[in-house]
Amino acid sequence: MTVATRRRVLLEETLNWFTKKEQLGEQDSWYCPQCKKHERASKQLDLWKLPEILILHLKRFQYTKWSREKLTWDVVIPVRGLDLTAKVANPNHEAAVYDLIAVSRHYGSLSGGHYTAIGFNDKAQKWFDFNDSSSNVSSPPNEPYESSDPYILVYRRRKLDDKGVPIEPAAPVGQFWIFIFSSLIYIIIESNNRHKRGAAPSISSATTSNGSSSRHHLDENMEMEED
Repeated sequence: MTVATRRRVLLEETLNWFTKKEQLGEQDSWYCPQCKKHERASKQLDLWKLPEILILHLKRFQYTKWSREKLTWDVVIPVRGLDLTAKVANPNHEAAVYDLIAVSRHYGSLSGGHYTAIGFNDKAQKWFDFNDSSSNVSSPPNEPYESSDPYILVYRRRKLDDKGVPIEPAAPVGQFWIFIFSSLIYIIIESNNRHKRGAAPSISSATTSNGSSSRHHLDENMEMEED
């Protein structure tokens, strides 16, 4: 009921619920040989060994005796650096840090829904959107990825270095070009600011024969700097 009123949950919360100790009902009681009576049973699931490729299946559909509905809560999903090391019950388990590589999404309702998917291509270093028979390059999911559409999440565990520390993968090409573009914008702005402050390139008199030649070299150098 708490989640239903919030309509928004963190992915880490769902993992906590999955491993939370649960007390079963009276119909699931067991006979205790020491107490000589039936006791209510409890159960708990633990993560003991995590795979290289981790598939998380979110409960998007709910069926009861009286109703069938789609659960439309927004789930806040980490795209890079999902650290599950502390959630593993095995004390000898290696570090387990994951990056999102694919998402299966469901749109619409139970009666008129539609499935699509997005996935990261290692060779192209790009994200692709898959919709029936078509596939197109798409922008990477936002960090964090928050939506009510994700249904199945696919994560890949980071490789470890010689010291057992997870190695962060290189940024996708899209993010790399954004960085380059931002750097160029910064250089252009700084160059324009220098011109406004009068910090023009200096020209040695030894390389010019007259005033017009000096002006020509000055304009040429300024154009090169702006480029």
